[in-house]
Amino acid sequence: MIEVKLSADEMYQAAIIGAHRRITCMFGRNADKRQKDRRNNNWTIDIEACGAEIAVAKLLNKYWIGGSFDGQQKYDVANKQVRHTPSDSGFIYIYPRDDPSHEYILVTGIAPDFKIIGSILGKTVQNLGYTHDWWIYPKAKLIPSWWVPQTALMKLKEDVG
Repeated sequence: MIEVKLSADEMYQAAIIGAHRRITCMFGRNADKRQKDRRNNNWTIDIEACGAEIAVAKLLNKYWIGGSFDGQQKYDVANKQVRHTPSDSGFIYIYPRDDPSHEYILVTGIAPDFKIIGSILGKTVQNLGYTHDWWIYPKAKLIPSWWVPQTALMKLKEDVG
């Protein structure tokens, strides 16, 4: 696990791009009822997710471009996908539609303080199939996915601790 603290300028970036992402979802061509629901915390989720992406970029010494708003960007940071949860004991989720060749990085915490936990390849999870213990098919509105525990993640190469 690697701790990364964002600067005030990095927080501004996360807030601006997170808000832009939310507005794009609300009014974009792929907008749906759930995305337009103003009673949930999608604004917070989008801003915190941007903060997590910036934390990974900062750790890897890569420039964070903030994503594309037309769905054309393939990765969140460099050649990696970033998944965020505010819970220190949270899981990383992998969906059946996720690219199996991508590396997925779990980041926990609340801006400006993030913890980069580790990573896993999409194919490692998807090859387990739908009967594995990590497979979750929720009864709520959530999309079925694998919820991978932190103990199954590989430390990032930059993590020497």
